[in-house]
Amino acid sequence: MSSAIVTKNSMRFAFKKLCFDKNVEDISISDITKACGLNRQSFYYHFKDKQELISWIYQTELFYKLAHTHFDNWYPKILDFLETMCKDKEFYSAVLQSKDTTFSDNFYPVMYKMFAYSFSKVDFPDNKNKSLQQSFANYYTHGFCGVVMDWGANGMIIPPEQLLNNIKELAYLNTEIGHMWQTFLK
Repeated sequence: MSSAIVTKNSMRFAFKKLCFDKNVEDISISDITKACGLNRQSFYYHFKDKQELISWIYQTELFYKLAHTHFDNWYPKILDFLETMCKDKEFYSAVLQSKDTTFSDNFYPVMYKMFAYSFSKVDFPDNKNKSLQQSFANYYTHGFCGVVMDWGANGMIIPPEQLLNNIKELAYLNTEIGHMWQTFLK
């Protein structure tokens, strides 16, 4: 393993450990470097700020699991993602309870890409335009990400499989409700 990766991992573990004792917002660069025995210049050599460190943690531990996710493989990939969060429950709950937006800043674009791709394959009635597909992708992205982030912030009480099954059931119900709305709006 390269010395850069060793140094970054040292900062990652120090930051995660600090999250048990302090709010994410209250952890300083000095706290991180002191906890791992490095100087501030070492930190800034690898990361421009704390949010970049947090983003790197998410990317290396979690978000890479969602690469190439689409409706054909979303269940196992999302399940793996959620199970990874559960393995480090205290950390992910702490960051999701904080005011830091790095998690959502990383999560929303990944999920939007999946939903946008999926809706681009749907044959909308009356050849609806791309704007409607984007609206659907936004709607589902916000709903899905919101449910997952609330689940994480609230301590991941229910198991990941149950959460995914609840989301899947909601999607089926959404289809039924959509049919009801079409009837009412005629």
